[in-house]
Amino acid sequence: MEEENKQEEMQEEEMSIEDVVSENNVVLNTLIDLLIEKNVISEEELQKKLDELDEENLISDPHHEKAI
Repeated sequence: MEEENKQEEMQEEEMSIEDVVSENNVVLNTLIDLLIEKNVISEEELQKKLDELDEENLISDPHHEKAI
């Protein structure tokens, strides 16, 4: 019985893939905002790098047919 309770607790604590993606997205966007606010990078530099990665098919863009 105790083992079943432990398994149930572990399952409740597990995050879904969607939750992990959402949380990572918030963290990533916050880091990008901070880097730009502190003038570590510019929006243009970020966009240029994203464009380069897109050309190399290293990122997927929902507006393009390219995929990882």
